[in-house]
Amino acid sequence: HAVQPIPSGNVPVTYPTADVHSLTICAGDTAVISASGGDAYQWSPAQGLSDPHQARQRVTPLRTTDYVVVITRGGCTFPADTVHVVVTPRAKSRFTRA
Repeated sequence: HAVQPIPSGNVPVTYPTADVHSLTICAGDTAVISASGGDAYQWSPAQGLSDPHQARQRVTPLRTTDYVVVITRGGCTFPADTVHVVVTPRAKSRFTRA
């Protein structure tokens, strides 16, 4: 088998995907999650999202949440991708005067 070069002008296909698959935030903080490579996006759960049809989302989950995005490009719908947002308790600080 001879290796065939990619003809000039042809760009390798990029698979639509979530840009980051896992991140950790403190309780009460906001995270930005996003996906790319598609023409249309459908995020769930939709609760707390300003527009679940946009590629980029600002989320402030109350507890650890898996956000699922289904991406469509052209006439193809790709398998769902997941962004796991871990919410950790905010550290309690106490200050005393010396």
